[in-house]
Amino acid sequence: MQSINLYQAEFQPDRSPLQLGHMLLLATGFILLLIVFSAWGLWGNHQLENQLQQLQDRRAQLTAERDSLAAASSGAASTELDRKLDQLRRDIAARKSLSSLLGDQSLGNSGGFSAQLQALAKASDSSFALHEFRLLQDGRYITMSGQTKSPAAVPAYLQKLERDQAFSLTRFGVLNLSPGENSFFAFSLGRPTQGEVKP
Repeated sequence: MQSINLYQAEFQPDRSPLQLGHMLLLATGFILLLIVFSAWGLWGNHQLENQLQQLQDRRAQLTAERDSLAAASSGAASTELDRKLDQLRRDIAARKSLSSLLGDQSLGNSGGFSAQLQALAKASDSSFALHEFRLLQDGRYITMSGQTKSPAAVPAYLQKLERDQAFSLTRFGVLNLSPGENSFFAFSLGRPTQGEVKP
């Protein structure tokens, strides 16, 4: 029977922090999604405006026919067109509002997250590994979890992040450290409560 030593370096999981190339790909993908969504919204607006123009032309034609027939016309077609016109106007207003919101980048974060991702990579340390991190509410809050060999390395890492300009408006919560397996410590940074936030 052949045995395999799973503790050799080639079988160990890769615990290297997020690479700059990965962060740039994430930021580029996010920007491309915004561009595609904006283009799709503009195309939809154009289609709806064409439909609205056709319906307005049709309505004008039916109104002229109704006037020529006087009492013989019931006006049902005009009422249905009025209902459709009102619905199309509401749809166009909603799409224009969304397009304006995307165009002005008023989603709360106009610069994206690349500066924060770079700061995370720049402050990283080989004595711990991040398993997960989240930038919430347009980067105003950060949560993370992972493992460390040295409990002191995580507070030092968080202090580096707090001093970085990219995290000047970001709020950090309470750090929890607990003993894990194989002399590692598990850590997590939760979302700050109302009393813990920066002024």
